Amino acid sequence: MFNFAPAIPSRRDFEWCSYLRRFGTTGDAMERLLHDLGVMDHSGWADWQPSALTRTGAPTNVVFASGRRGLQITTEIDDPGKPAQDRLDKACRIMADLGYPLPQPALRDVLAAAQGAGPLIYGARLAITQHAQKREMRLLVELPAAAADLGALLTPAISTALSGIGRHDVRLTQLACDGSTGIRTLHGTIKRATLAHLPLLAEIAQVSPDLLARAIEGLADAAPGAPLPLGDLHFALATRHKAAQPPVLTLFLGAAELLGCDARIARRIKACGGARLHGYSALLDALAPLHLPGVTHHGRIGLTARQGAMPLLSVDVAAPWADPAE
Repeated sequence: MFNFAPAIPSRRDFEWCSYLRRFGTTGDAMERLLHDLGVMDHSGWADWQPSALTRTGAPTNVVFASGRRGLQITTEIDDPGKPAQDRLDKACRIMADLGYPLPQPALRDVLAAAQGAGPLIYGARLAITQHAQKREMRLLVELPAAAADLGALLTPAISTALSGIGRHDVRLTQLACDGSTGIRTLHGTIKRATLAHLPLLAEIAQVSPDLLARAIEGLADAAPGAPLPLGDLHFALATRHKAAQPPVLTLFLGAAELLGCDARIARRIKACGGARLHGYSALLDALAPLHLPGVTHHGRIGLTARQGAMPLLSVDVAAPWADPAE
């Protein structure tokens, strides 16, 4: 007589899979892909070490954005406990196997050289957007601090514009590549940012710094003209299809640094339009309360600048995984 032990899903797999299935065919396709990538297996989440992608250690987060109806995630592609040096090659193999265009060989050579310049934390990740059977995939490549001088080879016009902010104040952190469209998004961080940095970034994207400042004040529930309520300012500048058009600017604010606990973050997000983010409230309902100070399910809040209009809101939320206190 055989005695089969029941399968016990690890790290809140029930909540995560239940959430994905609320999206119907979109969620089913995303769940299958996560299994194909090895992020999940027959027992639930793969037995990986905690990830630096999220504050909870979850290897996957959900990215909610104004106007988006599908499901977007950012995910690790290998155990964060393993060395990250070969992660770029693995991400490219995954994209090629799934039929997605890769960045040009010359760019991949530059990225490989950049990653060889210093230690890596995650190496590469994938950003995946699923809507019914339609899927988009972007390659996210980590840039170590020692590779800052290679920025001019990655996005020449954007890197030249950033030089006006001050070389020692800006740290390039990541390049996102969309093989289908050719769009490149350069991510960076401004250390010890002040309100004076907003006009410098806004000028690159030819948008209003005042609207960006008002959006930050609204999120932080701060008085007009108050100092930036955070130490470092994260940003992304994305190229466009037409080279003559200015890049698209997105500011990223650390949700925990800006607002504290998940409950307060969620209240401010919903008060600033987050109640209309497709699937956001449903994921909050699936998340268990956390028990360690400073640890939140929310990651970063994004503000994508627009000409003559208030920025579009986005927010990253970790997938249900584990309470670090457990």
